[in-house]
Amino acid sequence: MNPKLFCYTEAQNSTVVKETFARLSEIFPIIKDEKEAILDKSTIIIQFVNTVKPEATIKLIKARRILYPKHLLICIGPSARLELKFELFKSGLDEYLNFYTDLALICQKIYHSYSNFNVVKKPNLLTVGSLSLDPIKRTVERKGRSIRLRTRELDLLTYLMKRNNQVCSTAELLEQVWGYNYQVASNTVQTHMNSLRNKVDKDFKQKLLHTLPKQGYIIAEQSNLVPIRQTAL
Repeated sequence: MNPKLFCYTEAQNSTVVKETFARLSEIFPIIKDEKEAILDKSTIIIQFVNTVKPEATIKLIKARRILYPKHLLICIGPSARLELKFELFKSGLDEYLNFYTDLALICQKIYHSYSNFNVVKKPNLLTVGSLSLDPIKRTVERKGRSIRLRTRELDLLTYLMKRNNQVCSTAELLEQVWGYNYQVASNTVQTHMNSLRNKVDKDFKQKLLHTLPKQGYIIAEQSNLVPIRQTAL
């Protein structure tokens, strides 16, 4: 059985949005009642956007995630920059699809996302040892103690925690957290990691943030610290 979709479209739909919606309607059952979609957590929520306006799109996705905390949430729109996609994922989006992609590939990605979402439900909290991070509320706690982080520190910690026990090189962190075209000093990652250690590890016996020489950075419980791959810092 095909998964059901509930779709949000903008007031002035572009031709490509209309065509994509019409073709998806031929393949997937479409729910038309919002209340029914809210109650049925197996429904996939699709948000169409004609143009990507960063602040407005992020605000929109946050609102959808609040309304649908347990649903698979997919946005279909034009090509978007990596930095914006990262912000959308932090705001609760599960998948971003380009509506200029071949429809067969869009359907495949919807099926794939739906299958993964139902096999393992995505938890709200990211946890490593006694450290927990809520990516929706953007809050961090360790052993019940609230930890205040600056925006970029929180972005960096979120990325590391999503890759628990995986080595992340400096180049990877600059690309994924700061963005492809973000102009930063060569020691930016090291500076932010030092700041994170002071806030996350300093007052605790068990250290979670580690530097692996000539490889990169990793967040892991000491007993589970296993280098995954050899990369240049």
